[in-house]
Amino acid sequence: MLKRTAILLMVIILLVAFVGCNTKDATTDKPTDAPKETTKATDNTTKDTMDNPEYINFMTPWELPQEILDKFKDETGIEVKQDVVPNSGQDYRQARNARMAAGSELDVIGADGADVPDFASNGTVVELTDEPWMSNFTPATLEKFSAISQSPGKQFWTVYEALTVGVWYNKDMFAEYNIEKPTTYDEFLAACDTLKANGITPLVQGGKDQWPLDQEFSMFMNPLQMYNVNFFPDLMSGKVKFTDPDIVKLAERLQILYPSNGYYVAGILSTSYDQAWQLMLQKKAAMWFMGSWGSEVMVKSNVEADFEIGAFGIPSSNAGQDGFTPHFLSRNFGVLATSEKIDAGKQFLGFMAQPDIAKIYADNGMTISTVDGVVSETMIAGDDWKAIFARTPVPEPNILDPNGKVYTTPEFGKQKLGLLALIAAGDLTTEEFCTELQKSIDLDIENWK
Repeated sequence: MLKRTAILLMVIILLVAFVGCNTKDATTDKPTDAPKETTKATDNTTKDTMDNPEYINFMTPWELPQEILDKFKDETGIEVKQDVVPNSGQDYRQARNARMAAGSELDVIGADGADVPDFASNGTVVELTDEPWMSNFTPATLEKFSAISQSPGKQFWTVYEALTVGVWYNKDMFAEYNIEKPTTYDEFLAACDTLKANGITPLVQGGKDQWPLDQEFSMFMNPLQMYNVNFFPDLMSGKVKFTDPDIVKLAERLQILYPSNGYYVAGILSTSYDQAWQLMLQKKAAMWFMGSWGSEVMVKSNVEADFEIGAFGIPSSNAGQDGFTPHFLSRNFGVLATSEKIDAGKQFLGFMAQPDIAKIYADNGMTISTVDGVVSETMIAGDDWKAIFARTPVPEPNILDPNGKVYTTPEFGKQKLGLLALIAAGDLTTEEFCTELQKSIDLDIENWK
């Protein structure tokens, strides 16, 4: 099932760090570092408080592969009764919360959004920090676990898949014109110019759907977040503005969208997300700004590319700076503190963190695994995306006011994508873009007060 709607909403929100209430090497070699020794969840696991439980109740909006549940039962004798409410939004939350309020038998749950930090802080889910199998996750994942729970140094949730943003590219075209995988913005622009000089249109995008343009936007926003974790509070306080000269200068990166520059296949605003990949297949373009989830549309097209596909991280950095990229963890699972089978619930989450089981999960979802050393074989350019995920993450932004209340920017959220579309249409300059962005922030500040 396509995860597009949920994933893309999250990416659009998180990429720019404006939250309401709550974008590898050119080789395909696998990392040479040997994976660290992993811990099996069933080793030395404390028995459940109920003697030899026959089952645990698991409620989730994201169905797990039956193969995993069967293997868990074969290994432990415990059946996982999976109750799937196939909607990660309000329907699932209402159904889950009703069961929790009624005291119904429930052991492991899925959660997202504001529930993740709330359930960690109010004791709804148990702490997992000291579970030995937590060491199976990558260091970046553990850091992100703590960040999304707003619990520094502590873990309350497990997440088995990650999302990140980058650029898909035709490796054969790069090799033909001796183009190295770009690691900085200047190198990326040079690659575009080399392709143009050889009659190749560098880029394609599905601007008809508007949200894909947020991937290009990350080239502008990532540095602002990376080098100033307080960018958002500073923006809301008036300390910085989108109209500041250095920010207007940085926004010039978005000029690649100008039709007159010829960097994109013509008709960007009449090209859909799915059609963008079709144009890549037809070799009409060499690169596509899109997240790791683009693998799904590639596989579901049922057309195998006759060229090698690769991916590299968003070229946000300048020369001499470390590469960085936004990372997102998708689909959180935790054990309820009210469960009478807490140890069995932990055992199940730990079982999912075993590399062989994590591999089944990653292959089933065509996704980046958060477990160290695990690479999906079904995900297109899986090794490349795992390497991108290992890059320095854009830090979790400070989005709280001095009283600890989350800022809201609804006007900014409504205006941003439309303004990007105007740039792509040639009807707005990047300087005007910054002016309009600041107007939306000014309105949000006024409404906030």
